[in-house]
Amino acid sequence: MKVAIDLEKIIFLDIETVSTSSDYLDLSPIMQQFWNKKHTYFHQENYTTAQESYSQAGLYAEFGKVICISMGVIRLQNGQPTLRIKSIYGDTEKDILQQLADLLATKFSPIDTHLVAHNGKEFDFQFLCKRYVINRIEIPSLLNPTHKKPWEVNLLDTMEHWKFGAYKQTISLKLLTHLLQIPPHPAENELDGSHVHDLYYIKKDFASIKRHCELDVANLTNVFLRLYNLPNVTILST
Repeated sequence: MKVAIDLEKIIFLDIETVSTSSDYLDLSPIMQQFWNKKHTYFHQENYTTAQESYSQAGLYAEFGKVICISMGVIRLQNGQPTLRIKSIYGDTEKDILQQLADLLATKFSPIDTHLVAHNGKEFDFQFLCKRYVINRIEIPSLLNPTHKKPWEVNLLDTMEHWKFGAYKQTISLKLLTHLLQIPPHPAENELDGSHVHDLYYIKKDFASIKRHCELDVANLTNVFLRLYNLPNVTILST
């Protein structure tokens, strides 16, 4: 299968998010009420109280925020494709979002550049768009699907690709990486998204959050290439 897109005009993207507050009790009374309503959608056998289910708040743009965005681009180096990764991260979400918007506006064309994420259409892309609106920042044209014709939307999703037309099936990036026999990066460990809350609010360990996000971008890139039966790329950072 051939890729109909220039590989050097693809941005492979992953984000890390956390709840807007470290604990349910830190929410304002009105936001506690809103989360209480959200809590009713969770399986009660898993979370008996709204305070317990608040550990899931970072999955929702209305209750979470972006703390890290990692992006990978493929470039030729000595004739060989390599992956260059850049991360934007920190305590101030508005600064992170603005830096991404500035980068997309100055370095990439919204017409022929594509964004790729795993489960991006259900999570990364919509989460970013909602947080741009909440922070009163204009959504970058490349990221915003609103008022575009379907063929004008340059957002690609490896999970959607893997479904091959199915609607309800999901698969984690970690499982897909294993199934496609993509070798693990030397820096890879057992850290996953469930650890990010504690790394951010308790340990203040931005280095680990950034590394986890960049490793996901590396795996995402090689999954995308494997779906088109293309060789893996050399990773230049993480």
